[in-house]
Order: sequence, then C-alpha cells, then structure tokens
Amino acid sequence: MENETILQRRLQAAIEAVPPADEGRIKEAKSHWDAIAKPLHGLGLLEDVISRMAGVAPLRREYKKCIVSFCADNGVVAQGVTQTDSGVTAIVAGNMFAGKASVCCMSRVAGAETLPIDAGMLTEVEGLRSIKAARGTRDLSREPAMTRRECLSVLLAGMDLAGELAEKGYTLLAAGEMGIGNTTTTSAVAAALLGRPAGEMTGKGAGLSDAGLAKKIAVIDAAIALHRPDPADPVDVISKVGGFDIAAMTGFYLGCALHRVPAIMDGFISTAAALAAVRLCPAVRRSWAFCPLWACPCWRACWRRFRAIPTVRLIRPTTRHRVRRCPARSGSFWPWCSCSRASCRRCTHRWWPCLPSAPR
Repeated sequence: MENETILQRRLQAAIEAVPPADEGRIKEAKSHWDAIAKPLHGLGLLEDVISRMAGVAPLRREYKKCIVSFCADNGVVAQGVTQTDSGVTAIVAGNMFAGKASVCCMSRVAGAETLPIDAGMLTEVEGLRSIKAARGTRDLSREPAMTRRECLSVLLAGMDLAGELAEKGYTLLAAGEMGIGNTTTTSAVAAALLGRPAGEMTGKGAGLSDAGLAKKIAVIDAAIALHRPDPADPVDVISKVGGFDIAAMTGFYLGCALHRVPAIMDGFISTAAALAAVRLCPAVRRSWAFCPLWACPCWRACWRRFRAIPTVRLIRPTTRHRVRRCPARSGSFWPWCSCSRASCRRCTHRWWPCLPSAPR
C-alpha cells in the first residue's frame, strides 16, 4: 500500500481531471426528443435520463453493462445493531460469485454482467477479486472505522476499477454493495456529511425492532460525537464512521465520471457514496442516472441535496403520499408531470410535502 501523501495526490489529480458534462450534447438530445412524432415530454423522466447520459458519452443503441457489488464487513456489528452476524456477508458474496444471488438473476434479465468485489470482508471467498486494505472495519463506536490511508487505498482502487471496466468496453455501469451493518455506517456518513441528527437519517435496515432502531441511532450519535468527522472532507468522514464498501463506491463513481461512463445510482448505501463523491468533485453529479426513491430517510435527505428526480419510486403508498393527478394531463400521476403549469406543481406539492421543488 502506498503512503498517505501519494494516495492523496493521486486522488486530487483525478478530481482535477474529471471533465464536465457536455451541455451541448444534452441540449441536442432534448431537442431530438422534442422533434420526434410523439407528445412533448411524452416519455417523462426517461427523456431526462437519456439526455443526461448524452452529456457524458455519445448515445448508442446497445450498451455493454456491468453491476459491480462491493462486499465488506463492518466492526460496528459488535454493538448489536443488526439482525445477523458478519458471516452472512461472505455467504451472499459467494452466491454472487457463483451467479446465484438475486442481483445476478436480475442482471441476466437486463443483459448485464455482475462483478462482486471483496472491498474488505472478514472471510475471503475463493476466486473473488480483492481490493481490500483490511479485513473489515473497526468498531466505529470505539475507534475510527479505518485509517485515512486505508480509506484512500480502497477509494482509489474503486476508481481504478471503473477505469479498467471502461477500457474493456463497458459503456454503462452501476454500483452495489453487500455488508452486514452497512446501513449503520451509511446513516453515520450521511448524518456527518449533511449535518443532520442520526435520528433523521437512520432506518430499520433489514427489519430491526423499535428497540433495535433506538440502539442503532444511539451508536451513530455517539460515534459522531466521539470522532467529530469533518463534513467538508468526505475522506475524513468515511474513514471515521464509514465502511470500505462506501469508500470503494465513492471512488467508483469518481472513476465513472473521469472515464466518461454513465453510472446508475441505486439504493441507500450507494446514494451516500454518491454524496461523498459530489463533495469531493461536484462535476461527477452530471454523470449519473438517479433511479429508485426508497423509503429510508437518508435517501430522501441525500436526494434533496442532489436536486434530482428518481425514475422509480419504491415506496408503499401512505396517507401522506397520496397520488394526485395533474389537472392538465389526466394520465400523469408523478409529483411533477411533464407540463410546466405552475398550477400543476402547486397542486401536486400539496400531496407530496416531502419532496423538494422540481429542478426546472
């Protein structure tokens, strides 16, 4: 492993080399959508996603796709904030490697490959590629989760992996993760970066009880108070209260932007990693397609900061989130339909109070 100074210089050089999105191509793509014989904005958010991709790289009819799953264990599991122990991480990673996990099945349907990576597991899986700097993180409630050097090493390895996949001809990438305890580290990272209390950023993960959730929040609050991570320095935040999977995904998103490969941001943990990547380099935000909106509170807070609209909502309807039709377009149920009427936005915002203003 290289020393910390060299790793920091490599990261800074990569950040400075990230190219901005091509706004001209984005405008051309939007103009092309409008010129097609269909209702204006008739394909909704799909048009925005494709236009955003055009600003990263030339559009093509077929994409070579890969979903990279970063697997890592977290020392905070020792505090009883999860339902299962860390042994499950290696089991699921092994299933991914064998092509038996659910993500592998969905990837095959989508015509994508799945690449599991050992970013910091306690137990190694034979044949699984490793970029880890340590076997799992330390217990963040007692000491920093990892050293800054370890964090930089895994982050840069994730960035290099994105470049490697780009060189192999992959043209659309997505990042995923596997690691027992990583909803705790993710909530801690998001709370530190956004300056929000852990209670607003933490959910029940894989089904904790109310008592388990209270304990999880207390552990995160105590860790942030103990380590005082600097929100202006994402590496400091991840190294103190994060996980190796988050570090690897942060670097992976930077690498996608650096090598001009569109990336899909999907899920709770990858969203926090994306937030860290944006703090390091704001230009990377234009390289992503924002996919599902999950029910977890951290997702919502990060999403507000990105000022982006998710293309899929995976939230069970509740009284607070009732669907409202657009008065101008009877077929639209989205909080912001494609019409630009102020009355539409006012109407829908009454029914969707949790959502920010539409980025127009």
